[in-house]
Amino acid sequence: GRMTRRAHGEQVTVLDEFVRAAIMLEYAVTSAGDRFGLVTFSHRLHHFAKATSGRAHDALFRRALYPLQPQMVAPAFDEVCATLRTRIRRRSLLLVMTNLSEPQLADSFSAASRLLAKQHLVVVACPTDQRTRPRFSHADLEDNDMLYAELAGHMLWRRLMEVRAKLAQAGIRMSTVAPQQLGHIATSAYLDIKEQQLL
Repeated sequence: GRMTRRAHGEQVTVLDEFVRAAIMLEYAVTSAGDRFGLVTFSHRLHHFAKATSGRAHDALFRRALYPLQPQMVAPAFDEVCATLRTRIRRRSLLLVMTNLSEPQLADSFSAASRLLAKQHLVVVACPTDQRTRPRFSHADLEDNDMLYAELAGHMLWRRLMEVRAKLAQAGIRMSTVAPQQLGHIATSAYLDIKEQQLL
């Protein structure tokens, strides 16, 4: 969706970090002997690869990821969640990488994912920037512009904490993380759930 167009570093977008994180996660899952599936979407479902393993699946997975481009659309959470509910019968870990910083996106995902969370274990990795943090947790405020940016970051952080609490009520875990850390947080979530034998 449109939020993935945001730049992260020089010539790197949030979508680039999503792709990198998905590759890291696929490597961790298949190395552990588990099956891995993939869904890509924007305002509609683009690709659905059922969970499996092997070299042929790995090639299919990478062909689905590399052509992805950010689009100026809102993500179709309702269609994707409905598809996952009907096409994945066995209880599974579903790790969703998406940006929920806009209230309408958060509300849309929350409404669409509630039924999905009754059937599967849903984990959300939400990218944020370095200023999304509690108020004045960074002491070096040199001018008014930095102060206003700090206040804006605090407001976004508080809103995301409210989103996380709302999702938690539905049994959905959510982590906020810097874009470059998405792969690490996704892999850690998978390994923690595997170690705790939650599936």
